[in-house]
Amino acid sequence: MKRTFLAINFPKELKERLVKLQKELSQYIPNVRWVAADNLHLTLVFLGAINDLERNKVGQITQEVLKETEPFLLQVKGLGVFPEPKRVKVLWAGVFGNSALKLLNHLLFRKLTQAGFKVDEREFTAHITLGRMKAKPNREIISFLLDKYKEVRFGAFEVFSVEIMESQLQRSGPIYRVVEKIELKSKK
Repeated sequence: MKRTFLAINFPKELKERLVKLQKELSQYIPNVRWVAADNLHLTLVFLGAINDLERNKVGQITQEVLKETEPFLLQVKGLGVFPEPKRVKVLWAGVFGNSALKLLNHLLFRKLTQAGFKVDEREFTAHITLGRMKAKPNREIISFLLDKYKEVRFGAFEVFSVEIMESQLQRSGPIYRVVEKIELKSKK
């Protein structure tokens, strides 16, 4: 059984910009466990622990959905927090795009649920986790940062694939591995 999720990975340039952002933010907020550049991604659907047979089924369902999904553009902009500014545990960068991203999430969620998978049912908020708080941050500083970076654009990229990924939890943080890369419908 391996912790599995469907994700969109980013171009190297965007990851470099996000690492630069993490360094800027670290000047304001200490005690954050920053996500390593290689681990920066957008989770589409979190499946939890599944076996190899189930993972193969996830691959088939994902291929079925993606063969009808054309590549689309995403924009990374602004900062946000989970669960709320008064009780920050996670700091993230927002991901915006056309309706294709929400539709893709919805289709994958529906097809996987119909196939019997227990997927994370929290409302989909497109984001890239930048860091997790080790201690309670200063509320005023968080408000300042959310306001300061509200309209800042970190980059845009076109999505051509979705990856099935596995997560292995370690003391130093999770290690992610791409298990399968599934291409979106080609523009012919």
